[in-house]
Amino acid sequence: FPYNGYPSAGDFSQSVGYLSYVPDGATISEKVAHIADLLTSGRMSSDVLAQIVASFDAGASDEMKIMVAQQLIATSPEFHTTNLVNRDGSPREPTPIPPRTN
Repeated sequence: FPYNGYPSAGDFSQSVGYLSYVPDGATISEKVAHIADLLTSGRMSSDVLAQIVASFDAGASDEMKIMVAQQLIATSPEFHTTNLVNRDGSPREPTPIPPRTN
């Protein structure tokens, strides 16, 4: 473990799986969009995709960028829902508390 007890990227000696999928696309933006389509069924907006692509370190390899994109998409709200996400900036209405039953 080269850095404070954490494995370096690509060190899978302690895992039972690893991120190895290589998406279609000529640019990194196209590859991220392809991964997002597979993981979210097209629910991810172009704004969120742009934020994911903008989060990459300029010096990182394409392989590292794909791994980071997979991780970021898997932690997004669009990945954890089955409906379309509406990001309009307005506050959500609180869910009413159901009445008690005996």
